[in-house]
Amino acid sequence: MNRALQAFVVSCATMALLAAVPASAGALDFTAYASVVGPQGGFEYVRLFPGDVVLAQMDHALLSGAFANGDYSTEYAVDDTFTLVKIDTATGVVTPVGALGNIGDASHVSLAIAPDTGIAFVLVAQSPCTSSILFTVDLTTGITTLIGEAQGCLQSMTYAPDGTIYALDRADDNLAMLFPDATDIGSIGFSLDDADTLTFAPGSDLLLLFAFNPDLGTNILYTVDTSTGTSTLIGSTGGVAPISAVALGGPLPDAIFVDGFDG
Repeated sequence: MNRALQAFVVSCATMALLAAVPASAGALDFTAYASVVGPQGGFEYVRLFPGDVVLAQMDHALLSGAFANGDYSTEYAVDDTFTLVKIDTATGVVTPVGALGNIGDASHVSLAIAPDTGIAFVLVAQSPCTSSILFTVDLTTGITTLIGEAQGCLQSMTYAPDGTIYALDRADDNLAMLFPDATDIGSIGFSLDDADTLTFAPGSDLLLLFAFNPDLGTNILYTVDTSTGTSTLIGSTGGVAPISAVALGGPLPDAIFVDGFDG
């Protein structure tokens, strides 16, 4: 299957899956951006939906990304050199902000930005991944400030709209809560992958998990129950390479259609 046709199939599959999300979640009108290994090697910055559009080629993979203060024109992310970058979501142009300092030897790095204050946090699971360190990070410089340590090998920290912070605990494949209480909630139900991303739909309490299934060799979309940790399969989003650093933003401007052409 050629890449253009594959992109169309993946996009249609993803939108069909989102249409099947429980109605209790409310209207899901958002965009999804991510990092993926390209077909010729290297890395691509993609808009998964709507449209499944490759926006730019990148020199480095993204490990985690988030938006600040409801501004979906610029994504902040940490790349595989542990550098904070910002990305123009219309063009995919990546601009380095600064190297994250004092994070040590990291197994997993995740970025989350508080929806109420705009304060950015970086969670670093340190090798050999028995504990994780939480920092604040200055979005203008990349300078980090130590907050403290959390037990567990934690990945993909994310903020709920009510300020609760969740993450994936890689030691036992659990959903964990970091704030206001630090606790393991319950099993996701399968073995997690390094690229898996936990994220809330904007303006919704629906927690989504974008996960790569190495046995099937494709990416899978789940919802996750925040009270039990149980994941519910929605379906395959396609692709043969792991999707990483999924960041969900607001709807596209009316002038941009889902096929990627300007109006």
